[in-house]
Amino acid sequence: MRPVKVPNEKNSKLDIKNALPRVRKKRLKRKHRNRLLLSWQTFLFSSFSYLLIHLFINQGWQIIDIKKVIIIKQNNLKQDAIINITKHYLPERLIRINPKQIESDLIQQLPIKAISIRRKILPAELMIEIQGRDPIAFATKIGPKGIEKGMVDFEANWIPIKYLNKINKKEISLKVEGWSKNQQNKISYVLKNNDNLGSPLKKIILNSAQEMSLQTEKFKSVLLGRNPDLLKKQINYLSHLDRSLPDLLINTNVKTLDLTDPSNPEIKLNDQMRKDILKSNP
Repeated sequence: MRPVKVPNEKNSKLDIKNALPRVRKKRLKRKHRNRLLLSWQTFLFSSFSYLLIHLFINQGWQIIDIKKVIIIKQNNLKQDAIINITKHYLPERLIRINPKQIESDLIQQLPIKAISIRRKILPAELMIEIQGRDPIAFATKIGPKGIEKGMVDFEANWIPIKYLNKINKKEISLKVEGWSKNQQNKISYVLKNNDNLGSPLKKIILNSAQEMSLQTEKFKSVLLGRNPDLLKKQINYLSHLDRSLPDLLINTNVKTLDLTDPSNPEIKLNDQMRKDILKSNP
């Protein structure tokens, strides 16, 4: 059995003493490497920042004319209408263009649902993204020069036809007569509940007294009156009535349904219809 060697305390101290310079040297190398790395990072960051600033100043000082305006639109809006308004702010240096001011002007003058305008550095351009309003019905209103023609969307926003590309009239048959701003909410409510009327809606009519009436495939005239608080009840009753009326009444469109008082609806028949009903119910 070999004897166990006992470490010499004097030799251990000597080894530690000899190792200290090596540790110190490694630390110095590490510090030097970190300083060098930090210096390179600072240099690269400063150079990159300088290039960006130089690029921004150089490109931002570029003159933007109408040829450098990129328009991306998702609607039937005429591009010329957008250009005619935007060109009042051009030519101008890119850095001096105020996108918010152009946005505000376009929204006020055109039927726009959403818009985003941003300045692009590379290449120097003005980007205009527009989502227009989708017309679902032809409309008329009384303007300063008489009857004006236009269209409306689901929210019953007025859309001047002159700002739209050619509309296929065969695809849109719905009409609104007598549109006005203060009746917009009522018109919109009817448009959004078109599927709840019992039969397809053909026309919304507002007279000079702002009284509303509807024309559907089964009713020539549905009188609703002026009270917007009754509109929901009137539409629900119209759907119910459409399903419950006798076939003789449903199969003719020569009739008027008065729902101005939905608790007491009245069907107005002409003389011939009364005779036909009496014959069918002796």
